[in-house]
Amino acid sequence: MTDSVPSSIPAKPVLEGLESKWGETWENQGTYLFDRDAATREGVYSIDTPPPTASGSLHIGHVFSYTHTDVIARFQRMRGKSVFYPIGWDDNGLPTERRVQNYYGVRCDPSLPYEADFTPPFEGGDNKSSKAADQKPVSRRNFIELCERLTVEDEKQFEALWRELGLSVDWTQTYRTIGDESLRASQLAFLGNVERGEAYQAMAPTLWDVTFRTAVAQAELEDKEQPGAYHRLAFHGPAGDIFIETTRPELLPACVALVAHPDDPRYADLVGTTVRSPLFDVEIPVVAHHLAQQDKGSGIAMICTFGDLTDVIWWRDLDLPIRAVIGFDGRLDVYIVVVNIASTGTATVGFTADHTIDAAGLVVAPGLVVLAARLREPGYEYKATLDSEMQAAMQGGVTSLVCPPDTDPVLDEPGLVEMLKHRARSLNQAHVHPLGALTMGLKGKALTEMAELTESGCIGFSQAEEPIEDTNVLLRALQYAATFGFTVWLRPQDAHIGRGGIAASGPLASRLGLSGVPVMSETIALHTIFELMRATGARVHLCRISSAAGLELIRGAKAEGLPVTCDVGAHHVHMTDADIGFFDSNARMTPPFRSQRDRDAIRLGLLDGTIDALCSDHTPVDDDEKLLPFGEASPGATGLELLLSLSLKWATDYAAQQNTGATRPLARAIARITSEPARVAGLAAGTLSVGAVADVVVFDPEAHWTVEASALASQGKHTPFLGYNLAGQVRTTIVAGHVAFQRS
Repeated sequence: MTDSVPSSIPAKPVLEGLESKWGETWENQGTYLFDRDAATREGVYSIDTPPPTASGSLHIGHVFSYTHTDVIARFQRMRGKSVFYPIGWDDNGLPTERRVQNYYGVRCDPSLPYEADFTPPFEGGDNKSSKAADQKPVSRRNFIELCERLTVEDEKQFEALWRELGLSVDWTQTYRTIGDESLRASQLAFLGNVERGEAYQAMAPTLWDVTFRTAVAQAELEDKEQPGAYHRLAFHGPAGDIFIETTRPELLPACVALVAHPDDPRYADLVGTTVRSPLFDVEIPVVAHHLAQQDKGSGIAMICTFGDLTDVIWWRDLDLPIRAVIGFDGRLDVYIVVVNIASTGTATVGFTADHTIDAAGLVVAPGLVVLAARLREPGYEYKATLDSEMQAAMQGGVTSLVCPPDTDPVLDEPGLVEMLKHRARSLNQAHVHPLGALTMGLKGKALTEMAELTESGCIGFSQAEEPIEDTNVLLRALQYAATFGFTVWLRPQDAHIGRGGIAASGPLASRLGLSGVPVMSETIALHTIFELMRATGARVHLCRISSAAGLELIRGAKAEGLPVTCDVGAHHVHMTDADIGFFDSNARMTPPFRSQRDRDAIRLGLLDGTIDALCSDHTPVDDDEKLLPFGEASPGATGLELLLSLSLKWATDYAAQQNTGATRPLARAIARITSEPARVAGLAAGTLSVGAVADVVVFDPEAHWTVEASALASQGKHTPFLGYNLAGQVRTTIVAGHVAFQRS
């Protein structure tokens, strides 16, 4: 024996470096090369290797599956077979396009022309998701070139990674599923189909990713449970309305048929007839199909182009037409002619755009409708002017607003109303809808000439902040309004209880030594109003409700069937009396901020529909009247430019956390400041339906801005939200078809 160790045996065996050492050896010796010329058909063992996707990192499942294949390849070589064992690289479209977008900072826009010497904004992104609005649009051809460039580099890195596995593949036989050879093979195969008469044309819906604008495979889909709610829609049939319940009401313009189960006796007589759709009044057939679910919703459903995969099956089986309204970007495109919306989804024949707005990554919504905005003209121009507040409206996305009658002089004469409307029209910005005074001079005694004020342009009648002391006067006013179908707008407040109060009654007001306004001031007035409504049948809108008790009374009145609606101030959705802090006069409001319990009840009321609309309660106040001790400061705050952001804040901070299964919080918030206030005021606004006046706001729900005086266009710079960082910023406001505001 000897103590010496042969030099060929390492003192300590290690695994590091084996891959590169043996990989190089096998390649130099041609160990796994497939010799096509020497091989015979009987002696060849061919392995059709599924090409791995050249993206990401190796999953342990990949390692197991390909090493199993490799064991078989080595075994067949041991049996004397000539093994054909190539490996290819697959292009997984969606992950590749996502990586290209983030790596180069671009996104595909097929409408753009090809740019021959295009240089991407940057190279080497962190592969995190980025907003489409921040990416440079490029043509489809430019985008594909970037995909090919990055894929080639990724495949080199991926091949190096796969070589470390030590697979016995023939690395001279690699291929790409999107390479020139594969492309040529598929094209030649298709030409062969054409020559044999096997090629044909047909409409074939495909799964589409709206973010990356590319087709996706069924395997790339992931099913997720999402909160939803049924929306009841009435289709008009010859024998009456047919109600469907849908979770996708936005697809109504894409509806091509209604479908029921052939064994459902409720709709047997309808099958084979036609009905007319709501809003769009389009005649559509009623059909039968076994996939209709009798126990889902009302048992009869819309067939749309295309809501889900079942819609595709129905479309194909029943030979239905296509009515596509959603663009390749997943949005309903809006086409505006002069002042009206001409179409959504697809442009009408002959439509040519004079001006195009790129809303990628943004929200396109109806222009905001505000139920109370004091414009301070006539009489209070030192606080604000029509010019300044109209600009504030445009900056806040507000296209229609209702102004109370407490101007100087009061809007109790037709000439004053006509003058205000003429002045507003001359600015060519937001639509102004005045409320006429309910009593002369708002003094609560003699009624105004409501019929004449209506002819001059008033949409309703109000006492603003002046309660009527004599209940007989209010009774006569409601009787008169009911006779002619006018709506009376009232803020419920007792004429005596709480008079002169400046804060909500409670521990905080007592501790600060501030005179209080008790909740009963609101509830007593509500009891009186509801009794008078029962007696007269008048329609009443209740303005700026502030308490939980008040909302409970309104909830009961609505359940009773009284024709009542209500709104709340946007500030009251977020603030409580605690926000008065150390006598912050910016928090002096009418009605006053109340307790957290009241604030929470307001938030819930917006969610469950007790509250119909969210109101800006825009009341600009100048420095001379606001920068005073709390008790002496004038109540009010600017609100037009904050309404959108405060609505979104409610949606994200509260509504999204409730898990009620209701409509998506963003949609609910938008409805509370567009379609719902328009319904309350009886305005033809708050909608993007075809034929509607083209009042549109385009905003970025993710953009944050800081509330400060310099950021506000309103002449009133005071709000309790000064210093807050809020989400939601208007990019473009369109009024009656013309761009009235565009943020640079």
